[in-house]
Amino acid sequence: MHELNFFIIILSVVCIQLFLLLLIRKLNLKKYFKQYQAIQKVHDGEILRIGGLFLFLPMIIIYLIIEEFKSDSFYLVIILSSIIIFLTIIEDIQHFLSAKLRLTVLFFVSIIYVSFADLPNITISTIFIDSQNIIIFYSLYILSLMMIMNGFNFIDGLNGLSSFNFITIFISIYFLAGLYQDEEIENWSIFLILLSLFFLILNFPFGKIFLGDSGSYLYAFLSGSTVIMLFERNSELPTLLALLILAYPITEILFSIVRKSLKKFSPMEPDDLHIHQLIYNKLNGNKKFRNNLASLLMTFFWLGPLLLVILSVQTNFNNIQLYLLYFCFYIISYYGLSKK
Repeated sequence: MHELNFFIIILSVVCIQLFLLLLIRKLNLKKYFKQYQAIQKVHDGEILRIGGLFLFLPMIIIYLIIEEFKSDSFYLVIILSSIIIFLTIIEDIQHFLSAKLRLTVLFFVSIIYVSFADLPNITISTIFIDSQNIIIFYSLYILSLMMIMNGFNFIDGLNGLSSFNFITIFISIYFLAGLYQDEEIENWSIFLILLSLFFLILNFPFGKIFLGDSGSYLYAFLSGSTVIMLFERNSELPTLLALLILAYPITEILFSIVRKSLKKFSPMEPDDLHIHQLIYNKLNGNKKFRNNLASLLMTFFWLGPLLLVILSVQTNFNNIQLYLLYFCFYIISYYGLSKK
């Protein structure tokens, strides 16, 4: 992508996001939103949960006006899937979509994506899975995308936390794309990072707008689909490196499923026992101070995967060993924090 064109795209994105912010303030949208009540709520007052609009709307507009995006079928699949995902904004406005219905939407989106996207082969040690093993191959991708989207939704509970995680994931992707001189992935990563910064400024530390379920799912889908695109375009990358890139949301969803199942709770039902909430509950002060400080204290969990990716590339450490290091730190931290 030409540097001048890229500058124009970024300038256009900022203008769209500023216009959207002014429009939201002018229309006083809060009166159309049902009051939000949830066990995991850690803030006072009613805050609009439509932060995903600051990603979704500019992304759609840029796709429609920039010919370079239209020329690649990858972006068409991304846009169509994102439109379906963003239907979950109904939950952010009226709060009546059940967990099962949202899971159905995510399942439908995952099927659409894996049906039309180019998918890399899966190689883990001596195990090799390609599209010839049609049921296992596509099922693994569908399940993985659904896990990542739910994992992102679980960690969206503090100011800035989801955005910090999203940005570090795309820094990892940018770093790996640079190693393989994949300029298209590099540009796409920078575009999405810059796209998320405007919302991050509104969300952290001020908490003016929240991401919402639709924004969390969009963050997750963009992360998962871009990792898939990176590995498909650069087949030399080891499959398990993707586990490191997405370590935080994957660990969050896996541990939450096991934790809730052992207590005979539904994994789909929300609770206030995620690790970021345990940190929040240990802190003193008003809610906003505790909220922001807890996000910063979570730094290792959202920054750690980036450091592990760099370590993996520059050393001979096995990717599964590095992930287990992260997972063990998570488990030890969780049970340390859960003690009264």
